[in-house]
Amino acid sequence: MTHSRPIGAIAGSDGEATQALMLAFARSLAPGVRVIGVVEVGDDLVDLSSGARYRLFQPLGSGADACSLDPAGPAQACGALLPRIEQGCDLVVLNKFGRLEAESNSGLTDAFAMAVSLNIPVLTAISSRFAAHWQAFAGPLAETLAPQAEAIAGWWGNRG
Repeated sequence: MTHSRPIGAIAGSDGEATQALMLAFARSLAPGVRVIGVVEVGDDLVDLSSGARYRLFQPLGSGADACSLDPAGPAQACGALLPRIEQGCDLVVLNKFGRLEAESNSGLTDAFAMAVSLNIPVLTAISSRFAAHWQAFAGPLAETLAPQAEAIAGWWGNRG
């Protein structure tokens, strides 16, 4: 049996279809598989275990041209995930490695790091816009996956 790398990174997209794909995969796992994490639903991160919602964007008002990404929401989500990851699980799903992780080493960075340090597989998405940052962050730990259910299932099935 081949062994997958500990991080499965769905390449080329971090949009709604990819988030739905990760959510569907997490829900398809056998009842005994413990999944911890968050996926993006609309303008929120939604906790897969508790259903808690964390705001991704701040209202800036009409005419604003600044980035509306709210770093507080992902930071709160990460803070909620860390103790549960540390307690143990079988899979961590993190919506994406995005701007916060790439440019400021914040967002869900600590959740990525903790899961990998505990040898827990991570499923995430990565946009081509942050591919160089992702490579510097994850390097040989990540396996690039096509945005298809079969690719995710293959990565999961070969993890061991």
